[in-house]
Amino acid sequence: MAVPAAPSRLCGIPECTRPCHDGGTVVHDFCGRTHAEEAVSRGIRPSLRRPHGNCHECKLDGCSLPVYFDSAKKHVHDFCSRSHADKAIADGQWTRSTSAGNTNAGGSTCKLPGCHLGVFIDPATSLESDYCSKSHRAQANTRECLRKGCTSTAWLANIEGPQYCSSRCAIDDGGQKAGSSRSCKLAGCSEVALYHHQTGNALDYCGEDHRVRNEQQTLGTNGDTYVERIFHRGTTGTTDFKLCVLSKAHPHYPSLIDQFVNKWVKPEPVGGISVEKILTVEVPADVRRKTKTYEKTVGNVRRRFHGTSCSTKCNFFVDLRGNPCSDKGCKVCSICTHGFTLQGNVGGTARRTNFGLRYGEGLYFSSVSGKANDYADFSEKTDSNGRRLRCMFVANVAAGKAFKTHETSLQQNECPPAGYDSVVGEVGQGLNYDELVVYKDEAALPTHLIVYSRH
Repeated sequence: MAVPAAPSRLCGIPECTRPCHDGGTVVHDFCGRTHAEEAVSRGIRPSLRRPHGNCHECKLDGCSLPVYFDSAKKHVHDFCSRSHADKAIADGQWTRSTSAGNTNAGGSTCKLPGCHLGVFIDPATSLESDYCSKSHRAQANTRECLRKGCTSTAWLANIEGPQYCSSRCAIDDGGQKAGSSRSCKLAGCSEVALYHHQTGNALDYCGEDHRVRNEQQTLGTNGDTYVERIFHRGTTGTTDFKLCVLSKAHPHYPSLIDQFVNKWVKPEPVGGISVEKILTVEVPADVRRKTKTYEKTVGNVRRRFHGTSCSTKCNFFVDLRGNPCSDKGCKVCSICTHGFTLQGNVGGTARRTNFGLRYGEGLYFSSVSGKANDYADFSEKTDSNGRRLRCMFVANVAAGKAFKTHETSLQQNECPPAGYDSVVGEVGQGLNYDELVVYKDEAALPTHLIVYSRH
């Protein structure tokens, strides 16, 4: 008996019945460029910036960011960053290509302080660079150690004064006296700490590399200088989660804020809204694997927002002093540590906020952050400065074959209708903002937690 072919994904423009454009290695969200641009003008898609890259997703398990696009070479990479490429290779998820530039994973490491990636290898000459990338080479060249004969990079924290790579070079050059300040804080290091030329204050470490190494030992493995803090349970096993607090200097921080603010759509509070923190969410490996398998099976993955409730006793996202709480009634911490589950995340928040389940017992999402905010009422906390904080999740949702409807509700036995994977409530009479509902745990994966204040 012949197996029926899988149904083609349809163009993301609701009125279009043409299949999505298949680029060979990736199936796009629209039938063509014209409808992709129309989607932006109608608010279906926030932007078409860097079009050759945003339609591809980083291939590292658990990362949903767009891949890096080299506009000069018109080349689409497989990962959002070099660090994710190296992590995927180290984890055995990916085989390094030999047709492009390579990094020497087993040899020399980048000379920029704090970076432990392999250096770039020119594929034409097989010669090693001193750095992992052009950006790190440029960054290093702007801060070269002042000691004559030293070509190392100066320490970031000392940028306002004379540039030295370490206290040893500063002492040798006469810019600092031996024994004039306390010792480096890294355990086992006997060098004196470098001090700030203008203020005279000791900077705790003899160099940038030792500062980074000490933070890694304190917070767990963290090769990303744009991560302020990491929360995790263990380092191995399928039950481990990891949450990373991003610094405002993180390359993806502005785009996440833009998406959150631009997709609010609903009338804002009188004083506006402000993003206070953004955390990346990495749920246990077994959950990620199930989700990735499901995504590959049904396709049509969309980025959506999800608001939910928080335990009255939980203060995790407000002060970030400890790991997420263990209260089973805390939806925020449950999603952070276990992902979305039909058993744990369905209905409770909707009923507490007096919103019914229009399309049955499922996991509800929206492209409108302002709509997700309606469901975040019971996550609201007040911090020590009197700010009213709430949080919501950004998630990748595999809609698969979606049943689109303008009905304000469906019977439970129609959710979803036979032959469909999800239900999309489209804007119309009785529904001001869209809803996307899925009915399997593995259909949704949290990627970020946005903490925001309403003024």
